[in-house]
Amino acid sequence: KSQLADDALLQLGIYYFDHEKKSDQALQYFQQIKDNYTDSNSAPAAYYYIGLIYLERRDPKDLDEAFANFERVTRVFPSSSWVDRSLVGAGLALKLRGEYDKAYEEFSKVKVRFAGSPLAPRAQYEMGLSALNSDSYIDAAYDLQQLINQFPDSEFSQPAREINTIIYRLHIAPQIDRKLYLPDSNYSVLLP
Repeated sequence: KSQLADDALLQLGIYYFDHEKKSDQALQYFQQIKDNYTDSNSAPAAYYYIGLIYLERRDPKDLDEAFANFERVTRVFPSSSWVDRSLVGAGLALKLRGEYDKAYEEFSKVKVRFAGSPLAPRAQYEMGLSALNSDSYIDAAYDLQQLINQFPDSEFSQPAREINTIIYRLHIAPQIDRKLYLPDSNYSVLLP
C-alpha cells in the first residue's frame, strides 16, 4: 500500500463520477478506499461520494446505504471538510425516504455548525421544504424567509420567495385576505 494510492484512487473515482458520469466505475475506486484505506485522508471524500452514488439511485435500499455513508463521515471524521456536504447528503436521503422531521434535523446541523459554508443556503432551503412536507407551514415560511434575509443573492432565494408566497396565500393569510386569492365568481361564468 502506497501512501499516495488512496489519493490516486480518489482522483480516479472523482474523474469517473464528475466528468465521465460513470457512477458504477467511480464506485469501484471509492470502494477500494473504503475497504483498504479506511483511516486515510481520502476516506471521508470516498464515503461522501459513495453516499452520492447511492443517493442518485433513489431505491429505498440504496437510500439507506447513502445515509449510512454520509453518517459515517459525520461520526468517524467529525473534523473533516466533508462533514457539511455529508450532512446535506444525509438530509436529502432522509427527505427522499419521506422522513422529513429527521431530514430537517440534518439540514439544521449545517445551519448551526457550518453557518459560513457555501452549503448553508441550500441547507436552509431544504429545511423549509422539509417543514413544508411535514405540513408545518409557519415553520416552512420562517425558514424560507431566513434564507431570503441571510442569503439574498443565493440561487435558492428566488424559489424561496415563490414558495413563501404560495404558503402565505394558501395557509397563512387570514380568512379576509383569502377572498383576494379565490376565483372571482364573475369570471367563472365565462369559463366553458
